[in-house]
Amino acid sequence: MKLKELHRHVFQVTIPLPLDVQEVNVYLFTGKVPTLIDTGTKTPEALQGIREALRQTGVERLEQVLLTHWHVDHAGGAAALAQDGAQVMISARDYTEWVDFVQGGAQRELHERIFREWAVPAEEVQAMQRIYSWLRPLTDFPGQVRQITPRECIAAGDYCLRPVLTPGHTAGHLAFFAEELQFLFSGDLLLPDQVPYPGVWAEGEEVVSGLPSYLESLTKVEELRAKAYFPAHGQADSDPATRCREVREIIYNQVERYQAADSIYQAASRHVNGKGKLGALFYHLHYVYGWHRVKEMLT
Repeated sequence: MKLKELHRHVFQVTIPLPLDVQEVNVYLFTGKVPTLIDTGTKTPEALQGIREALRQTGVERLEQVLLTHWHVDHAGGAAALAQDGAQVMISARDYTEWVDFVQGGAQRELHERIFREWAVPAEEVQAMQRIYSWLRPLTDFPGQVRQITPRECIAAGDYCLRPVLTPGHTAGHLAFFAEELQFLFSGDLLLPDQVPYPGVWAEGEEVVSGLPSYLESLTKVEELRAKAYFPAHGQADSDPATRCREVREIIYNQVERYQAADSIYQAASRHVNGKGKLGALFYHLHYVYGWHRVKEMLT
């Protein structure tokens, strides 16, 4: 665990992950309403790191946990912290997807469907489903969860956090904006050295890519005029608007270079080589589907 003070009563806590991404930043607000943004996975190392940060900052009881999204490296430890007395909060859409993932229901069925539509070979689908099964024990769903209303003011520490709905990586991804400080806690929306892979989700009978929504979210965040952003992975930066423009340019360059193939799987396979092939394939299937959908929208 690494603890860094960002401002009075605001701390970055970096905790280990048992994943290909080895660390996650969670953010602790001490003061009047002790609050944590994200939790890491449901592993002893992650939870011990959070509890040690609480001890070092003098927090006797964590009041609430705000989740940027439902993925295991962000929401995994929420149930354990809820048992300690914290109120867990997440967006309505990610609430539903989190429940589905933990129960092994609609999320698994959705991915089985899209893997077929993308013409992923059966043996690779089965391997990805084994990863899905391995990830599920890294998270739990708390008994009581409050669904966040975007734009409400949430008291956190001595400050007010405004949730900003920023879909793309997930359908209900949230960033949290501390207006008094002009700080943006960006989750996986805005990262300093990578473009997060776009999610996929169902809208009625259609499976959509999160990439078009992600581009809209970048514009929304750029318009906040925040002075700094604090990501879930990597180092903070003082110019989120510039990073939004950089990421947008990267994506449009990727879309311009994208060449369609007989299937999404075939196009994604061009980008995958060597070690870690299965994980890279999973990510690139999502990237390619996103490029494909954006290119359709532009032509």
